[in-house]
Amino acid sequence: MFKSLLTVPVIATCYAIWPTAIAYTGINSAWGGFIAMFTTTVAVMVWGVVSGNVAITPDSRSVVFMVVAGLINGIGIVYHSKAMSDPEVVKVIFQPSMAVGMVIFSALIAWFVLKEPVSLRQGVWLAAAAFCVVMATTQK
Repeated sequence: MFKSLLTVPVIATCYAIWPTAIAYTGINSAWGGFIAMFTTTVAVMVWGVVSGNVAITPDSRSVVFMVVAGLINGIGIVYHSKAMSDPEVVKVIFQPSMAVGMVIFSALIAWFVLKEPVSLRQGVWLAAAAFCVVMATTQK
């Protein structure tokens, strides 16, 4: 359990570092998104091999989920790129809300689509994260 809790700040930091790094380099958002996804994939694969958590070959259901997730991710990158280039979007509010929103959406998909068990603690953290997004997006 403690090991799982330690991965949460690492994942949250990565969600925040990628868009920040891409913004400071000045590269195209779509290209930056590709670099972020590719590098994250390689890092997760290396982490899995080093920690001994290498999964077996995925079954057809898993492949379908991965393809659908990839399509949703691609659409998200296009939307994110357009929103970040729109001068009317308040980026200080939009970017953190998107990062936390991805974590919330991932948890909901895991619970409702993949039928992963839900604990009370996870529900409380999810509600707190959703509250933070609502508070951030309603600020004037």
